[in-house]
Amino acid sequence: MSPRNIPWIARLVAPSQRPLEPYARVAVTCALILMALGVLMVYSASSTKAGLRYDDPELFLRRQVAWVVGGVATLWFTMRADPERLRRWAKPAVIVVLVLLCAVLVPGIGTIT
Repeated sequence: MSPRNIPWIARLVAPSQRPLEPYARVAVTCALILMALGVLMVYSASSTKAGLRYDDPELFLRRQVAWVVGGVATLWFTMRADPERLRRWAKPAVIVVLVLLCAVLVPGIGTIT
């Protein structure tokens, strides 16, 4: 069965036919190491404050780990997505992001007056 006959989600989950280039492996490894160090630094810097204020020293650690898991999942799906599909969605995504960035400047939505 050719990839065009497989549903789009199956194409995302299926292993890519293109092997990951060595420089991409290095970049992904560096990103994962930096994420791990970031989680460690967040825990180190916020555990005492969270323990005193919220009676839960791991509160910010759990939040940070949840964002890291979401980021790694996004990275995994994006690495396996069809580059042409990503190019088609790039301009609409930039427009949506710019609108959302402008929305935070509107009083009542993103800024406190």
